[in-house]
Amino acid sequence: MFPKRLLAIGLFAAAVFARAGVSRAQWVPTNGPGDGPAVNAFAVIDSDLFAGTDNGIFVTTDNGVSWSAPNPGLTTQVTSLLAHGNDLFAASYSEIYLSIDLGSNWTVEDSAFFANANAAALLLASNGATLFAATDAAASFGDPGGNIFHST
Repeated sequence: MFPKRLLAIGLFAAAVFARAGVSRAQWVPTNGPGDGPAVNAFAVIDSDLFAGTDNGIFVTTDNGVSWSAPNPGLTTQVTSLLAHGNDLFAASYSEIYLSIDLGSNWTVEDSAFFANANAAALLLASNGATLFAATDAAASFGDPGGNIFHST
């Protein structure tokens, strides 16, 4: 009986010490993107972290130490971001934008579906080659880069 008890105590001690050695993530504040606008979404492509804010899109390549606007022309409120391979999609209340060059240039995807949605929010997701977009009034799916969205 003694060896079993010793084994149980040894396993318990090992578990306690192993748990104590587990590294825990720590949050570190950064300067944040822009002049402190609300951050609504994040997306990552390689080592670039994109933040969708109330004042457009910002990017950091140094873990949030510094932020810049890859294209100051895209200043609309961004409600959702989606990294799909090397493509970056950004959603606003009435448009879906696509960048194929890490945010330097943007094109408007076919957003006629959302024109009359009177959306309170727009969310983006993907599954394989299919892009999904949703508002509080409608949902849609399409082929990324195909400029075609279909009602569900």
